[in-house]
Amino acid sequence: MDGLAAASLIIEFLTWIALVPGVLLYVAGISVRVVGRRWTATEGLVADGPAGGDGPAPRVL
Repeated sequence: MDGLAAASLIIEFLTWIALVPGVLLYVAGISVRVVGRRWTATEGLVADGPAGGDGPAPRVL
């Protein structure tokens, strides 16, 4: 096996390593996009502590 064949084998191996997660992420993105059409945008308020006082400010999500 010469240098070009070894480099080709290594590059093909790395391509398959990157291709599998890429396809999985693509399918996950399509799924979120399809499911996301059914979701309704809402706003929520998260209170980290009791109301009033010098506690942390609430976060709007």
